[in-house]
Amino acid sequence: RAAIANQLTSCLTECLFDSALARAAFLDAHLDRTGQTLGPLHGLPISVKDTFDIKGIDSSVGISALAFHPAQANAPIIDTLLAAGAIVHCKTNVPQSMLALDSVNNIFGRVLNPRNRRQWTAGGSSGGEAVLVAMRGSVMGVGTDVGGSIRIPAFVNGIVGFKPGKGRISDKGLTTGQLPAAGKVGLESCVGPIARTIEDLGLFMEVVENGRMWEVDPEVKTEEGWWTRSPDPALPSYIKLQEEEEGKKPLKIGILPSDGITTPLPPVTSTLHRLTRLLQSHKNIKLTPLNPHTTGFSAC
Repeated sequence: RAAIANQLTSCLTECLFDSALARAAFLDAHLDRTGQTLGPLHGLPISVKDTFDIKGIDSSVGISALAFHPAQANAPIIDTLLAAGAIVHCKTNVPQSMLALDSVNNIFGRVLNPRNRRQWTAGGSSGGEAVLVAMRGSVMGVGTDVGGSIRIPAFVNGIVGFKPGKGRISDKGLTTGQLPAAGKVGLESCVGPIARTIEDLGLFMEVVENGRMWEVDPEVKTEEGWWTRSPDPALPSYIKLQEEEEGKKPLKIGILPSDGITTPLPPVTSTLHRLTRLLQSHKNIKLTPLNPHTTGFSAC
């Protein structure tokens, strides 16, 4: 499926099919020998955005000067996925330097939206990742996001994506084409999943956040067990709220329906309203409406 998807949409940069088959054989042998899976992602083919370093594989991010310079080591997120039993079978296409909302570069060409290859954008900068997942060439994928690079490709390809907060998942071992530490000057990118269902996003976050990434990256601020399934059936499967305690303040969430300049698209507005109604029904959550032209942000 991944190979066919690439022929139709130019969504891949590196095809790791030989190593993926060898990995699958290893996992099958492990299961036969022990009767147990290696981890919760045992045998699942998972793709990653071209920016993530895999030892011995290029991370050119669409820049010709970075081609034919294989990475010297795996990014921590790659090792975490492998430890959970995943099979990393390919890397996916991006815009040059990844600072764009359409995915095109002079090495691998333009990623096409499979729903309309002539007129619709595949989004960016995780455009190749979203297209591959949408075409079922990968069970789930890993992207990065600063200002929409996971969320926009997921939206235009009819799937789902999640941008976690900074420090939830390690962003070490990423090739960006920038000078070292240049990304620390402005808004920093966040690593997050792209999948076909919200439940798959939750599975990814549960596996990765419980993978003890803080042991290899001191900037990871999460802790083991942070991301667990909620016992409350009224909430999505993977929202965890602290139990109400004597004198404990409720979780405060700001709601910003618009920045006052650009009105969100109707599907986005509808989803925000639906989420607001859902959260209002929970006793441990306090919603605070925000106005970008007032001091409302200080309330959060």
